[in-house]
Amino acid sequence: MTDAFDDFDEALEALERGAGESADEGEENPAPEGEEAESGPEERVAWESCFDAEKIEIIEPYIGPMQKWIETKAGRDVDFPDFVYCMTEEEIAEGEKVGAGHGLAIYPDIVKVNPDMDPLHIALNHGHEILHLVFPQEAGESDDDYEARIDRLTLEMGRDVGLIAGDSEVVGADGDMPAEDVADNPGPEAALEIGEEAVAVDYCLECAVKHVSAGFKNMDEALDKAQVAGAGGESVLKKTRLAVDELVEIERHLKTEVGGELGVEFERLGAEARDIRKDMWDLGITKGAGTVEDVKSVKARMGRLREDLYTLAMSPDVVTPTAALCSKAPGESRGECIALARQFIDREISDSEFEEKFPKVGGQRVKVVEREGKRVTLEFEDGG
Repeated sequence: MTDAFDDFDEALEALERGAGESADEGEENPAPEGEEAESGPEERVAWESCFDAEKIEIIEPYIGPMQKWIETKAGRDVDFPDFVYCMTEEEIAEGEKVGAGHGLAIYPDIVKVNPDMDPLHIALNHGHEILHLVFPQEAGESDDDYEARIDRLTLEMGRDVGLIAGDSEVVGADGDMPAEDVADNPGPEAALEIGEEAVAVDYCLECAVKHVSAGFKNMDEALDKAQVAGAGGESVLKKTRLAVDELVEIERHLKTEVGGELGVEFERLGAEARDIRKDMWDLGITKGAGTVEDVKSVKARMGRLREDLYTLAMSPDVVTPTAALCSKAPGESRGECIALARQFIDREISDSEFEEKFPKVGGQRVKVVEREGKRVTLEFEDGG
């Protein structure tokens, strides 16, 4: 993660597509008069003038890698929107009521982002809304599953391109560089060690984000139904009970034994998930005795919990194994490198197959020195 994140006073955006992020499909939103696309590499986009120029300078190095990552994930060329709009004050205010207000996507090609955020938050939200346009909801896929899928993709993309990264337990790898500079990163001097705890933390945070996103979506739908037919209806009870199931899963993942400050944060966020669950019971929300305001309050707390989880995922103490492995991958093959690294970390391919394929996409030769459980030590040598 870049040093810029050290000064953030606000938690990472919830990346929510709830109230404040909806708009009529196909809504007209032409570029403001006088807004011309900037010249430069094809992957650069034009930003509405309400975005600060200094922020754009920080954001632009991430645009190309994110676009390449998305095309690799989609398996096709993508016609990306070439203009980014600012969210209006009304859109932001409406979204903030439910812990959102960070960005929205309007099919087929409109992307809006809150310009008041820090630059790297803007970059990540921009990518998140693009994911909504490129990966629409599939036939038969529930709203909950779809929202969770986009959140998982966002977290994976952010880590893989260097927007969400860290260097804990990484020897000689620098995860603190803008994604555009990754190809020039000197990379591991000799070895890279990824500890078992680092892999576990990465996995648990990804799962916790998935479940809190699904839980938030359930509470969002429960609130919609409660405002129409009251908080005691069967449809409301169904959604709130599903949200409880997601909170239980969050608690389970955050019980993973982790040392240091990360362990303190795991315990704190797990306790918050537990408190929300218990308060839902005490308020009677899952038993037909709650009120619309009770449902609204729980939804807001779920939104804040998700923000806190994303903030923790951006901590310098959280290592991203795939990004660390591909720290020297050329830009044009970085997406392939990340995919290969993920297969290796998940043990979907053998060590020898990884050693054979990695030089073609990783920019250097690699040898698996030791692998015990989820802990792995590798040695690198320049030259593909």
